[in-house]
Amino acid sequence: MEKEFYPTKYGLQSRFKLAENTPKPIVSWVDAQPRAVYGIERKVDGLEITVSKRGRRKLIPWCWITGLRQAGYNYGLPL
Repeated sequence: MEKEFYPTKYGLQSRFKLAENTPKPIVSWVDAQPRAVYGIERKVDGLEITVSKRGRRKLIPWCWITGLRQAGYNYGLPL
């Protein structure tokens, strides 16, 4: 599954691909989110997506991300 997010407050426009064996709860959460989110941040253990101003967020571990591009950068994880 591939998803693209456009953060409104902080972070870079991000496009990433989830692994085929990603657990169903993570896939359904990512799929349910709108394309415009509050922020995206790269953490040591994953990609953190902040959905609302109140701080509703989810950490997607790097082991489930097979491809990532952020505003022109390619991190060796091709889409």
